[in-house]
Amino acid sequence: MDYSKRKKCSVLAYLCLLLLCSQSIMGVEGGWKMRRNMREGAGLFGTAFFAAIPRHINKVTQNLALINRISDTRPEQAEQLARQAYWYSRSIHYYPGMVVALGYLALRQREQGNFDSSLLLQNIALQLTKQCGAKNKAHKIYTNMGMDLFLQGNYEQALDFYYKALNALTLYNLKFNNEDSTKFYRNIAVAWHRLGEPQKVQEALAVLKQLTFRNASALAQTTYYGTLIAVSPELEDKVLLQYYFKLMELSYQYRDMESLIPTLNNLCSYYIRQQQLDSAKIYLDKAFAVIRIPASSTFTGLVLIAIGVFF
Repeated sequence: MDYSKRKKCSVLAYLCLLLLCSQSIMGVEGGWKMRRNMREGAGLFGTAFFAAIPRHINKVTQNLALINRISDTRPEQAEQLARQAYWYSRSIHYYPGMVVALGYLALRQREQGNFDSSLLLQNIALQLTKQCGAKNKAHKIYTNMGMDLFLQGNYEQALDFYYKALNALTLYNLKFNNEDSTKFYRNIAVAWHRLGEPQKVQEALAVLKQLTFRNASALAQTTYYGTLIAVSPELEDKVLLQYYFKLMELSYQYRDMESLIPTLNNLCSYYIRQQQLDSAKIYLDKAFAVIRIPASSTFTGLVLIAIGVFF
């Protein structure tokens, strides 16, 4: 072996040794940086060593597409695939794959009530977007971190992340899709309501109303009317019933169980308070019919509460 080849092998061996050491000395983030520097320094010993990397990116994207298809019906399998996609993406320095996989893993943690774990994973994803120059994706991560905090009742910090998301959208001239934007402003309105800031609530509602009727989808309208009910406890009975009936109609139309079950439960409770038990039983029966649909099984507890009040 001539001197130049021995030199290249020595450099490669030395860099691999540093990579292994980086895991224990510098931690996970430092290790990622070392691998990125290795990739950038490929010219030291030729590009053949890294030539195979792009060919494997397709394997990651296929895994992520499969996760998207099965996440609702087979969440455990999707989670396992996401872990595989993350580690494989990490092994080939494919940052977008790592970010998307971490996003799904964070969602799974949130669904299981592990909000701190979800926030940790989202924060790692956020740092990765900065490392790989994909800061234009940060708004999605800020929004998800805001949701984790919102669901814990930490409304001030949630709003902080929501407004960071808005700033990132403005900075990169981006927009949410219609569904995401209505949910986003719903949470902002509810957060300001919980913090006792009626003026801020009205500002968020004004944006939400504009988005809702520009979009005109049933889902956007259920979000809007549900938000009005949530942030307007002083509504007169006549107006409240009008909102409930509109929300019920839209929920049936869209098959939105997340909105339908609480709405039926609220109508039942309303008529019980009015001592109109025959009317209350109508909506209790409707709720029973709906909870036989598998997608609504999560909300069975609300109906049981109504039964307890009814009897």
